[in-house]
Amino acid sequence: MNNELPQLMNRISELGNEDILRMVYIDFAHYRPEAIVYAKAEIDRRGLSLDELDSIRTLGIAHTGRLALVSYRLLATIRRRAFAVGFLIVLLFFVNANIYSYINMPEESGSITHGYVECGFPLELYMYGGYIGTEYILWDGLIADVLIAVITGILIGVTCKLLFGGGVEGPAV
Repeated sequence: MNNELPQLMNRISELGNEDILRMVYIDFAHYRPEAIVYAKAEIDRRGLSLDELDSIRTLGIAHTGRLALVSYRLLATIRRRAFAVGFLIVLLFFVNANIYSYINMPEESGSITHGYVECGFPLELYMYGGYIGTEYILWDGLIADVLIAVITGILIGVTCKLLFGGGVEGPAV
């Protein structure tokens, strides 16, 4: 391992400007984290700018095709933001499930005057009914629902990060 790092640094320093920029800003998912770190240091040492990257992107479109480039950028974005994507999907699921539960809450019939109707997912967080049609927010259910949603969101976010974000996190392309 000790001999490997100097060899890696030497190989990166021998690359051309276009190759180093492509490595860091386009093909970053194909390289180990330490290779990207050394390549970024080499870009700083050479004083390269992102203006040179536009010509590389244009060449890349001609070689890979537009659909391949769009799908690659989409996959790279998901990899960089895998935790946030997973977390938001779970939170949106819980919000939609609670809205659906509220919308489909059965109407209290006129003959049932003592009953209450509850809604919420996974726990009840709203109750309506009684003699005069009182409404209650069930705070313990609401707090538990929020905690369940956040914890599940974190777990799914971490899982997405492990599954899709295993590569190197590169800069925004």
